[in-house]
Amino acid sequence: MQNPIAALQKITNVAKNSKIIFMDFEIVRFLNHLGYGTWVDRVTTFFETISFILIFYLILIILAYLFNKKNWKIIFFGAIVAFFIDILITDLLIKGYLVDHFNFFRLQPWQAYPGDISAIGKTISSASFPSAHMSNVFAVLAIVVFYWRKLWPWTLAFALIIAFSLLHNGVHYPSDILAGSILGFIYGLVAIYLSKQIKRSGEW
Repeated sequence: MQNPIAALQKITNVAKNSKIIFMDFEIVRFLNHLGYGTWVDRVTTFFETISFILIFYLILIILAYLFNKKNWKIIFFGAIVAFFIDILITDLLIKGYLVDHFNFFRLQPWQAYPGDISAIGKTISSASFPSAHMSNVFAVLAIVVFYWRKLWPWTLAFALIIAFSLLHNGVHYPSDILAGSILGFIYGLVAIYLSKQIKRSGEW
């Protein structure tokens, strides 16, 4: 299994290329203006909230109980594990320490380019890279796809909607979202592995 820190550093090195940074900016600026001042703002703002993340996890657990009673406890445990892995690695380790230590801290788009990109919704000043929101979402989606393989097109569409929301709101660059997605997918795989190990041990 790939080391999350190594994967993060590879993406960071790519993001330092000036062309990538320019593309990052142009994509965010375009999507930030797309639908600005309309109902789109209200939808994307909701998708960015902590409430949405909690509802997202709750829906997963309810669906697991209703439609996969054989594995619902494992799915529940996996979701909780993925959530805490994301907090420990993305929020505390990477954003709380590594971004400063390895000098890859960068402002969110609305802070870096206030004349070009507008902040939509509630703004929280934190490191833009990587997207903790996206890592959280992808951790859950990895679990969903593992247990319900046929849902992968829907999970992909959902992930794209969340990505658009973060870009539209001016809180992340595409490279932030890519990094968060990769990290989240890894967290999900780790959570699935740990859950299956507990099942094999006979605890459930």
